[in-house]
Amino acid sequence: MRAAALCAALASSAPTLQADPKHAPAAAHGATKTTDLKFNSVGEAWAVAQSSAAQVGELLESKNLKAIHPVEEQLAAALRYLEANSPMVTGDKQKRLVAALKQALILSGNLHSASDATEAGKTEAELKKLQSALKLVAVQYPADALQAPAGFVKFQCPMKDFTGDKAGDCPKCGMKLKAVVPALAASGAHAEHGKAHGHGSAVPTINVALKAAQPLVVGQKAEVTARLTTKDGKPVAMDALKEAHTRKLHFLIIDQSLTDYHHEHPEPTATPGEYTFSFMVRKPGAYRVWADLVPVATGEQEYVIADLPAETKGEPLANREETMTATVEGMTYTVTFKEPLEVGGPSLGTLTVKDAKGEVFLSLEPVMGAYAHLVGFSEDFKTIAHIHPMGEEPAKETDRGAGKLDFHIVPEQAGLLRLFAQVQVGGVSKFAPFTLSVAKDAVPPAKEAGTASSERKEKGVIE
Repeated sequence: MRAAALCAALASSAPTLQADPKHAPAAAHGATKTTDLKFNSVGEAWAVAQSSAAQVGELLESKNLKAIHPVEEQLAAALRYLEANSPMVTGDKQKRLVAALKQALILSGNLHSASDATEAGKTEAELKKLQSALKLVAVQYPADALQAPAGFVKFQCPMKDFTGDKAGDCPKCGMKLKAVVPALAASGAHAEHGKAHGHGSAVPTINVALKAAQPLVVGQKAEVTARLTTKDGKPVAMDALKEAHTRKLHFLIIDQSLTDYHHEHPEPTATPGEYTFSFMVRKPGAYRVWADLVPVATGEQEYVIADLPAETKGEPLANREETMTATVEGMTYTVTFKEPLEVGGPSLGTLTVKDAKGEVFLSLEPVMGAYAHLVGFSEDFKTIAHIHPMGEEPAKETDRGAGKLDFHIVPEQAGLLRLFAQVQVGGVSKFAPFTLSVAKDAVPPAKEAGTASSERKEKGVIE
């Protein structure tokens, strides 16, 4: 099949490459980012994508599935850069490129989740499909567009006793040289799970300032104005932000006791850079706001913290007992985890929603492009997780989802994690709170092959 026809087939037969409901794309659910990788050209991003895919293959061959996690994230970062810069390709090829990149991101996320779940067969299958998708991506570009700058890619002997600038065979042992990207090691991309997993850029490029029209009063609605500016003080307009899950601005709001949670979407005013929103105040004291946004300039998710002061004193953090089930307006919400929650350790979780009869609820409505959103606040009052479920997302407002949703989480901070599940029923958002306990450290990689399993069983984890 010719390249053009093959790409057209991809676009017309997308269901063959859709996200496995059990292994959804991590990149599409929370803007995964564990490295500080920055790309200066399509060539650089393509080199990282190719190098990462090759490294995944090596880790799969060596049965080191857990180490695939950060490698897939650097691969996803490269694919997102290519997607953001797809307009450099024009005409029908641009359409085919966008379709191929979207499928590659889905497959990359499937691979990510399958490797986290230590499913070798599934990981191998997703890698093969991803490699095919990458070939479809490559043929859409002019040949020179994918060339990395001189020195960005090196060619190394598998025995690591020779490194050169050109492909070929090792002059010392005759083995075929392998392409490597030194910039990955320099950026820390090969380290274990970084602290920014699913939680935005470490250094926001936008400032947020909040001002309430009146002092915060329990039982009254607060009318708030948010001013968004760049680091040099310029106002940030809506067109400077990218849409993520049907909105360009998500404001995640919580009181000091981590009890009263709100998810709001500010609307622009006539003043450039100013946005307004309101919420019902249910607790005394100041509230903290995390502005979840993606600047067009960087294409990277950011969480910008801003505080809304109050004249009253806030309540202390209480209700520390672990709570995995919540009942809200006659419906029962439960979260379970395949692995124990430990700092830096990926875990697959499941949110189950049941009706008053104890049956799995089958009519979850779309809410911001998903069937649920999960937001967690750590007790350090600095760390946040915004998680979207795995699996197929609603395509239209009339779609309905079953109340059994898998999701992926990598906790960043030890201690208490207050998790809120948001679903929509009857056109109204419902919020179910959970209190989770996160252990200090994940099981070290060296122990996973031997003692990790026994440790998990001691903690009551079902294999």
